[in-house]
Amino acid sequence: IVNANANIKELTIRNCVGGGLVVLDTNEVEEIEEIRSTILKSDVNMATSSAIATKGWNEITLGEDVEITNCVKKGEYNISGAGAKFVSNTANAVVNFDGASITNCSTENGYGAGVYFASNAANSNVIFNMKSGTISNNTAKHDGAGVYVKGTFIMDGGTISGNSAEMGAGVYRE
Repeated sequence: IVNANANIKELTIRNCVGGGLVVLDTNEVEEIEEIRSTILKSDVNMATSSAIATKGWNEITLGEDVEITNCVKKGEYNISGAGAKFVSNTANAVVNFDGASITNCSTENGYGAGVYFASNAANSNVIFNMKSGTISNNTAKHDGAGVYVKGTFIMDGGTISGNSAEMGAGVYRE
């Protein structure tokens, strides 16, 4: 999906090479409203993309029924975000994690195997808001196997457990 708002429901993605869902733009997408009923089950090594990779939006919600499992990213450089990688071009981007499940994802040489979230904007204050759902059994070579966020992390519900990394196995906030 390029240069468009997206409201994605009841989407199944399996065994993809290069990633499951990639949303890119050049600062023109204002909001990706919701991703629901998305299932990505793959043992395929995704070197260049993630199960869900986004760029250039203000707010995104991963609602209930979003399931991302068994995603692997390999590479000799810092390959991050096997499950979901959110990189915004806006300073105040928000990811709402509300009922989704990200499990058994790994990065061979990276950060945030379950979720990686950052902004390219100067003076950014991105917010990862976990309301409910599960982020579990993810493995990262470096930091934040469950969640790696370059910004604010808020957890009002849900479960983060069984993740493994050098530092901040559950959550690493930079």
